[in-house]
Amino acid sequence: MIKITHHKKTARFLYIYYSFNEDDRKNFIKFSKNSYFCKKRSYGTLLKILNELRLELISSDNEKIYNVLTVRLKINKRALWNRFSELTKIAEYFYVNEHLNKNNLTRKSIYLEELASRNLLEQIKFESTLSLKAVNNNLYNADSLFYIQKIFNDVSSFHAITDNQVKSIYYYNLKSDSILVHFVTTLIKQLLDAELRKRNNIYDDVNAAELIIETLIKHNKLINLKNSNINFFIPVEIFYYLYLAFKKPGSSDNYFSAKELFIKHKQLFSSYFKNSVYQYLRNYCIEMTNLGKAEYYQEIFIINNNIIEEGLYSDFNAINTGTNNFRNFIFAALRLNKYDWVRNFIENYSNELPDEIREDEVNLNNGILKIYEKDFTTALQYLKKVNRKKYLHYLDTSVYKLIVFYETRIFEDSYLETARLKDYIRKHKEIPAYLKTGYQKFIKYFEILLKLNQKYDVSENEMFLLQMDPIKNVGLGSWLYEKGMEILKKNSG
Repeated sequence: MIKITHHKKTARFLYIYYSFNEDDRKNFIKFSKNSYFCKKRSYGTLLKILNELRLELISSDNEKIYNVLTVRLKINKRALWNRFSELTKIAEYFYVNEHLNKNNLTRKSIYLEELASRNLLEQIKFESTLSLKAVNNNLYNADSLFYIQKIFNDVSSFHAITDNQVKSIYYYNLKSDSILVHFVTTLIKQLLDAELRKRNNIYDDVNAAELIIETLIKHNKLINLKNSNINFFIPVEIFYYLYLAFKKPGSSDNYFSAKELFIKHKQLFSSYFKNSVYQYLRNYCIEMTNLGKAEYYQEIFIINNNIIEEGLYSDFNAINTGTNNFRNFIFAALRLNKYDWVRNFIENYSNELPDEIREDEVNLNNGILKIYEKDFTTALQYLKKVNRKKYLHYLDTSVYKLIVFYETRIFEDSYLETARLKDYIRKHKEIPAYLKTGYQKFIKYFEILLKLNQKYDVSENEMFLLQMDPIKNVGLGSWLYEKGMEILKKNSG
């Protein structure tokens, strides 16, 4: 058995470093110079080299990475591995520090708790005022109430120690309400997420959560809680309406109630919370389009514009989801024939994408746009520029190439590309099963379409349209249905 040595693996720090955007890299370099974290060791040269070679090293194997760095730094591989281990620890502190810098409420809660543990009463008195101000100025986030109740608890304890029982009871009651609202919000969000997971054939046991919420509603506890803490309670209502919208998708009243309440009060919410609610709203609209309600493409387009106007597109820079998330913004616009909007979106927001996927994503999206504009020659030129190193880029580029080949009647290339795509899906085990299933279905129906085009059979054509009818408003299902109808009209005339 061959032992795998440390330099055969990718150091954890490299994964972290590759995820940094430009500002993160600059801030981390400054942070790593603090002797409290790095014990007076200098990492400047190592980080400088990583920055210079970042794009080249991302696509390199481990051996090449270590060879380059050991030569440039004049150290052996074991020493280099140790430096990476140290930087991983520093990165842990860096991430925590960044989180605290962005979350004043979290920072105040932790600081107040530490002062209380040391019984520093004068400092607690001063910080209590600042912490309560932070509560009042807080923009609601998923974990806000957890830290709010901790602040109320520490303030209540301080007043109890200093013998001000009236204030102690007041803040203790606020703490109790905050805990209950946080608990109810967590339960309803669990029910909401469980409804969404059902769409992926994942069924969670949420009977206990349902029973608790039903009991609270039955005994008017939620109404009483709403009356005592109106602002804290708004997220509960939004999540509850969203839960009902997905649980009973046949009625749109709950969707619009959630949307109206959210839009009316969105100044109370953090960017992270707003983005999560927008995603829920968009997912509902996507489900409606999948059910054949094409009018919801306009809803998706409105939501996308709201997200852009409010600057809530940080997900574009997430390598694991950026490709899909960026492209989600253009599909609704394409279905509404808003081609200039798509062109401007690609031009103005592609800079938000990570460096390593930006060029491929721009070429792929421009290729898709040209297909919708029926400019198939230019579309193919863009698609041929896509590097296709990531499986999503490979799969989607192949699919849109097949569409171009079909539209331009280059059937021989269609067969070759289909064979390559099948082989790629078979060999690449990292592709999630649900994605494989979707692409395999497209290949299956595309091959039927090719056969009908070259050797027509009316009964097979009718069967094809029957199969496509449920998905004629869903993604590429609309293109397949449209082409099937074209063949039927051509051969029945």
